Amino acid sequence: MSTSSANTSDGKVNVVILGRILDEALVSEQLIQKEGAVKYRDAYLLKTQEGEAWLFEYGILVFWNIKEHERQQLITKIHPIVIDSIQSKDSEQFAFLIDKDKEFHIHNDLLMLSNDDPMIRLSLSHAFAQSIKLSFFEDKAKAVIQQNNYISKQLAATGKIPLSGVNL
Repeated sequence: MSTSSANTSDGKVNVVILGRILDEALVSEQLIQKEGAVKYRDAYLLKTQEGEAWLFEYGILVFWNIKEHERQQLITKIHPIVIDSIQSKDSEQFAFLIDKDKEFHIHNDLLMLSNDDPMIRLSLSHAFAQSIKLSFFEDKAKAVIQQNNYISKQLAATGKIPLSGVNL
């Protein structure tokens, strides 16, 4: 992580959705053996020159202090182990600051961390990953509702549903 002074450092957190889940059969070969990933329950830690990334079994990747070109390289390496890849534009970005003289808190999109413990970043990464995955599912649910809103309109207008095989 970049260092501003002896007690502080700062960076960016980027969260992206890659797909539905990871192919567990390929994870060991591609991530652990080739990339040196370390598994923590349902997450994999991938270290880079400048930062780290947390990849979750449910298809979310959280980058801590990794530049755009390195993020794209890592996504390209991980892509073959993702099942049902998603070409989603959903992503989130936050700034973080590690200041050993301050308590943990969040203000707007700034995370203030009191230490450089990777387990703290893992716990925050879980929250970010679940948030973006939930947002993805909410968007999918809205799309299904919109695609099928003609059914409720037809039912209100005629008292019948225009579907074959539906018994009410």
